[in-house]
Amino acid sequence: MTHAAFLPPAPSRWARPKRLRPLGRRLACLLVSVGAIAPIACDNLFFPVETHVVVGYVEFDGPVFRDTVEIADTVTANAALEITFRTVGGGCHEGGHTDVRMAGPSAIVTPYDSLLVDRDPLAVCTLIRRSFWRTVTVVFPDPGTALVELRYSTDIGDSPEDHNSDGRKVYIVEVLSAN
Repeated sequence: MTHAAFLPPAPSRWARPKRLRPLGRRLACLLVSVGAIAPIACDNLFFPVETHVVVGYVEFDGPVFRDTVEIADTVTANAALEITFRTVGGGCHEGGHTDVRMAGPSAIVTPYDSLLVDRDPLAVCTLIRRSFWRTVTVVFPDPGTALVELRYSTDIGDSPEDHNSDGRKVYIVEVLSAN
Protein backbone atom coordinates (compact mmCIF):
# COMPACT_ATOMS: atom_id res chain seq x y z
CA MET A 1 0.00 0.00 0.00
CA THR A 2 1.30 3.38 -0.92
CA HIS A 3 0.41 6.65 0.66
CA ALA A 4 1.11 10.27 0.11
CA ALA A 5 3.98 11.81 2.07
CA PHE A 6 1.78 14.50 3.57
CA LEU A 7 -0.72 12.02 5.08
CA PRO A 8 0.06 9.90 8.14
CA PRO A 9 -0.01 6.15 7.64
CA ALA A 10 -3.28 4.37 8.37
CA PRO A 11 -3.28 2.59 11.74
CA SER A 12 -3.27 -1.17 11.79
CA ARG A 13 -6.52 -2.94 12.66
CA TRP A 14 -4.74 -4.73 15.49
CA ALA A 15 -3.09 -1.73 17.06
CA ARG A 16 -4.52 -0.47 20.32
CA PRO A 17 -5.27 3.26 20.50
CA LYS A 18 -2.60 5.01 22.58
CA ARG A 19 -5.06 7.42 24.24
CA LEU A 20 -6.71 4.71 26.33
CA ARG A 21 -3.55 3.74 28.17
CA PRO A 22 -2.92 7.11 29.85
CA LEU A 23 -6.64 7.44 30.59
CA GLY A 24 -6.66 4.04 32.27
CA ARG A 25 -3.60 4.96 34.35
CA ARG A 26 -5.17 8.24 35.43
CA LEU A 27 -8.39 6.51 36.40
CA ALA A 28 -6.46 3.92 38.42
CA CYS A 29 -4.49 6.69 40.18
CA LEU A 30 -7.72 8.51 40.96
CA LEU A 31 -9.29 5.40 42.46
CA VAL A 32 -6.20 4.70 44.59
CA SER A 33 -6.18 8.33 45.80
CA VAL A 34 -9.85 8.24 46.76
CA GLY A 35 -9.33 4.94 48.55
CA ALA A 36 -6.42 6.41 50.52
CA ILE A 37 -8.26 9.62 51.50
CA ALA A 38 -11.66 8.13 52.35
CA PRO A 39 -10.70 6.69 55.77
CA ILE A 40 -9.23 10.04 56.79
CA ALA A 41 -12.29 12.02 55.69
CA CYS A 42 -14.81 9.73 57.36
CA ASP A 43 -15.15 8.81 61.02
CA ASN A 44 -12.35 6.56 62.05
CA LEU A 45 -13.81 3.16 62.90
CA PHE A 46 -10.70 2.00 64.75
CA PHE A 47 -10.36 5.08 67.01
CA PRO A 48 -13.82 6.61 67.57
CA VAL A 49 -14.37 10.09 68.98
CA GLU A 50 -15.91 10.15 72.46
CA THR A 51 -17.90 13.06 73.91
CA HIS A 52 -17.50 13.83 77.62
CA VAL A 53 -19.51 16.34 79.65
CA VAL A 54 -17.08 18.36 81.77
CA VAL A 55 -17.33 21.35 84.08
CA GLY A 56 -16.62 24.49 82.03
CA TYR A 57 -13.45 26.52 82.49
CA VAL A 58 -13.98 30.21 83.33
CA GLU A 59 -10.96 32.43 82.77
CA PHE A 60 -10.93 35.42 85.14
CA ASP A 61 -7.41 36.74 84.70
CA GLY A 62 -6.33 35.54 81.26
CA PRO A 63 -4.97 37.77 78.52
CA VAL A 64 -7.96 37.35 76.22
CA PHE A 65 -11.13 36.37 78.09
CA ARG A 66 -10.84 38.11 81.48
CA ASP A 67 -13.72 39.86 83.26
CA THR A 68 -16.22 37.45 81.84
CA VAL A 69 -18.98 37.50 84.47
CA GLU A 70 -21.77 40.10 84.32
CA ILE A 71 -24.12 40.19 87.31
CA ALA A 72 -26.03 43.08 88.89
CA ASP A 73 -25.38 44.12 92.49
CA THR A 74 -29.08 44.66 93.21
CA VAL A 75 -32.34 43.11 92.06
CA THR A 76 -35.97 43.45 93.07
CA ALA A 77 -37.60 40.50 94.85
CA ASN A 78 -39.45 38.17 92.44
CA ALA A 79 -37.75 39.83 89.46
CA ALA A 80 -35.42 37.99 87.11
CA LEU A 81 -31.70 38.43 87.70
CA GLU A 82 -29.66 37.72 84.56
CA ILE A 83 -26.19 36.28 84.93
CA THR A 84 -24.04 36.35 81.81
CA PHE A 85 -20.62 34.70 81.56
CA ARG A 86 -18.53 32.61 79.25
CA THR A 87 -16.54 29.44 79.43
CA VAL A 88 -13.36 28.96 77.44
CA GLY A 89 -12.07 25.90 75.65
CA GLY A 90 -9.67 24.72 72.98
CA GLY A 91 -10.41 23.19 69.60
CA CYS A 92 -11.96 20.05 71.10
CA HIS A 93 -14.42 21.95 73.32
CA GLU A 94 -18.04 22.83 72.58
CA GLY A 95 -20.39 24.90 74.71
CA GLY A 96 -22.93 22.99 76.72
CA HIS A 97 -25.68 23.55 79.27
CA THR A 98 -25.70 25.39 82.60
CA ASP A 99 -27.13 23.95 85.80
CA VAL A 100 -28.78 26.35 88.27
CA ARG A 101 -29.77 25.13 91.75
CA MET A 102 -31.58 27.33 94.22
CA ALA A 103 -30.94 26.82 97.92
CA GLY A 104 -32.85 29.41 99.98
CA PRO A 105 -31.32 32.84 99.38
CA SER A 106 -28.51 31.32 97.31
CA ALA A 107 -28.08 30.15 93.74
CA ILE A 108 -25.40 27.70 92.62
CA VAL A 109 -24.51 28.06 88.93
CA THR A 110 -22.40 25.36 87.24
CA PRO A 111 -21.57 25.47 83.50
CA TYR A 112 -20.91 22.27 81.57
CA ASP A 113 -19.11 21.93 78.24
CA SER A 114 -18.64 19.05 75.84
CA LEU A 115 -15.12 17.75 75.35
CA LEU A 116 -14.45 15.67 72.25
CA VAL A 117 -11.73 13.08 72.83
CA ASP A 118 -10.31 11.28 69.80
CA ARG A 119 -8.82 7.92 70.74
CA ASP A 120 -6.49 8.05 67.72
CA PRO A 121 -2.97 8.41 69.20
CA LEU A 122 -1.98 10.71 66.31
CA ALA A 123 -4.93 13.09 66.69
CA VAL A 124 -4.42 16.45 68.37
CA CYS A 125 -6.71 19.34 69.24
CA THR A 126 -6.05 22.83 68.04
CA LEU A 127 -4.72 25.35 70.52
CA ILE A 128 -7.11 28.02 69.30
CA ARG A 129 -9.19 29.22 72.25
CA ARG A 130 -12.89 29.62 71.79
CA SER A 131 -15.42 31.12 74.16
CA PHE A 132 -18.99 30.05 74.80
CA TRP A 133 -21.37 32.70 76.14
CA ARG A 134 -24.10 31.71 78.56
CA THR A 135 -26.99 33.56 80.14
CA VAL A 136 -28.98 32.16 83.06
CA THR A 137 -31.82 33.70 85.04
CA VAL A 138 -32.46 33.34 88.76
CA VAL A 139 -35.29 34.74 90.89
CA PHE A 140 -34.98 35.49 94.59
CA PRO A 141 -38.45 35.68 96.20
CA ASP A 142 -37.51 37.38 99.49
CA PRO A 143 -35.75 40.70 100.11
CA GLY A 144 -32.36 40.62 101.81
CA THR A 145 -28.87 39.51 100.87
CA ALA A 146 -28.52 36.70 98.36
CA LEU A 147 -25.47 34.79 97.19
CA VAL A 148 -24.71 33.57 93.68
CA GLU A 149 -21.98 30.95 93.64
CA LEU A 150 -20.33 30.23 90.29
CA ARG A 151 -18.64 26.82 90.19
CA TYR A 152 -16.16 26.21 87.40
CA SER A 153 -13.12 24.20 86.39
CA THR A 154 -9.69 25.62 87.18
CA ASP A 155 -8.03 23.68 84.35
CA ILE A 156 -8.61 23.74 80.59
CA GLY A 157 -6.91 20.47 79.56
CA ASP A 158 -7.82 18.18 76.68
CA SER A 159 -8.60 15.23 78.94
CA PRO A 160 -11.80 14.76 80.99
CA GLU A 161 -9.64 14.19 84.08
CA ASP A 162 -8.18 17.71 83.70
CA HIS A 163 -11.57 19.34 84.31
CA ASN A 164 -12.65 19.69 87.92
CA SER A 165 -15.15 21.81 89.82
CA ASP A 166 -12.63 23.26 92.26
CA GLY A 167 -13.21 26.86 91.21
CA ARG A 168 -15.71 28.88 93.26
CA LYS A 169 -16.53 32.55 93.02
CA VAL A 170 -19.27 34.09 95.15
CA TYR A 171 -21.21 37.23 94.20
CA ILE A 172 -23.31 39.12 96.73
CA VAL A 173 -26.63 40.47 95.44
CA GLU A 174 -28.87 42.79 97.45
CA VAL A 175 -32.52 41.79 96.91
CA LEU A 176 -34.78 44.86 97.31
CA SER A 177 -38.40 44.80 98.42
CA ALA A 178 -40.96 44.97 95.63
CA ASN A 179 -42.83 47.90 97.34
